[in-house]
Amino acid sequence: AQVNSADSHLKIYKDLVQLRQEPSFQWGSFKYVLVNDRVFSFTRKAYGFPVFLIVMNMTDSNTNANLLTGSDIA
Repeated sequence: AQVNSADSHLKIYKDLVQLRQEPSFQWGSFKYVLVNDRVFSFTRKAYGFPVFLIVMNMTDSNTNANLLTGSDIA
């Protein structure tokens, strides 16, 4: 069932493994981005490649976060 599901844990795992092959994750810079006390986030950036913003809810419930709080990610 997970092989055929677009949002299964298996699919998410495979997507994350593939994301690790991006140059920004392999040798790009790391920058912590402060959002709030419930959200952990960071950017990965390598010159000439896409910038990635990773945002994780570190609580066991839904939370809101303003991602436009003046962070310079580019």
